[in-house]
Amino acid sequence: MNGFLKIILLSLLMLAGLALFSQPAVTEVAYFGANPGNLSMYVYSPATLAKDDKCPLVVVLHGCSQSAQLVSEQSGWSKLADTYGFRVLYPQQKASNILLCALIGTGLRISTVTAGNALPSSR
Repeated sequence: MNGFLKIILLSLLMLAGLALFSQPAVTEVAYFGANPGNLSMYVYSPATLAKDDKCPLVVVLHGCSQSAQLVSEQSGWSKLADTYGFRVLYPQQKASNILLCALIGTGLRISTVTAGNALPSSR
């Protein structure tokens, strides 16, 4: 590989590394009510929002074999929160769930969403 291509490649790798380190940090929420599944929860709140500011909340679920931290770093939701002024919630499955998958649709069907509250339907 010629010298010019090596310089270009190294520059691109360096920029990619800087992008990884410049991701906004999430904070673990220590207590958020009854937690029978012993799950973790992380939140990102833009620096421009005060603790008590009311704003929209976006919940971002990670895929199988991923983590809340990984999704927060790679999805871009935290940067969008900075731009548009909302908080982001990243729930985390525990390692006891072998694939770290959210078990969506197992035993509970959501039929209606009213005023931001999901209501379970009877089977």
